[in-house]
Amino acid sequence: LIFKLICDIIEAKLGEWRNWKTRRFQKPVLLTQGVGSTPTSPTTIIKINNMKIFKNILKFVLFFIIVFAIIFGLFNWPAVSTNLKYFWQSLTGKEYQKVQDTYLPKVDSVKQPTCQELGFSSDHIIIQKLNLDVPIVWDSPEDKFLENLKFGVAHYKGTAKPDERGNVFIAGHSSSYWWQRGSYSAIFSVIGQLEPGDEINICYQDKVFVYQVTDKFVVKPSQVEVMQPTETPTLTLMTCTPIGTAINRLIIRANQVIP
Repeated sequence: LIFKLICDIIEAKLGEWRNWKTRRFQKPVLLTQGVGSTPTSPTTIIKINNMKIFKNILKFVLFFIIVFAIIFGLFNWPAVSTNLKYFWQSLTGKEYQKVQDTYLPKVDSVKQPTCQELGFSSDHIIIQKLNLDVPIVWDSPEDKFLENLKFGVAHYKGTAKPDERGNVFIAGHSSSYWWQRGSYSAIFSVIGQLEPGDEINICYQDKVFVYQVTDKFVVKPSQVEVMQPTETPTLTLMTCTPIGTAINRLIIRANQVIP
């Protein structure tokens, strides 16, 4: 019903557009305002018609922008609502997401802390700037990767673990359709807010591994070299971008600083 209504509105607007074009190329008619008045010149009539056409085109464009925004918001509501919450809480200074009651402290010690000491849950990624505390599904094979994203973020099987030298590759959803709502359907939609120097914690085998963001960039889906092993302990986060599409991949790179 909604689709039919939108189609009817679009067809009506297209009809208006065809009428504008017809009126645009009609031969100007000299108008008089009464006895003794000066007739309106063809140049003035053309200017008036052009102004009307411009206003109608502007209304037409604004109409489609509004319709597109509504459709986009409905189809990607989990990601849209997550980002709106983040920006609102950032403006008000409140927590944008409350996953657990424990306070996420700043790790500033060179000694590697345990998950229990900091109150972190095992096998979780914690991004304090975004107040994210998300479970990690380790060793996710390619054929089960999307399925595992329903339970948190997924670690790609074959890439390094936090206690190993190499590239720890973790991906999460940035958006999903409103009928596929879940706790983690848009969990990585705000990682684009991370900047170099921001901290990421991973709780693995009761130890907290601390990473510091070094880079943020966008790649094509075919650029799988971002998954390649690295010489130093590295963390790579990936999600789809722009939100609501799978055109590109947003990559966050971070170096391990503790231990």
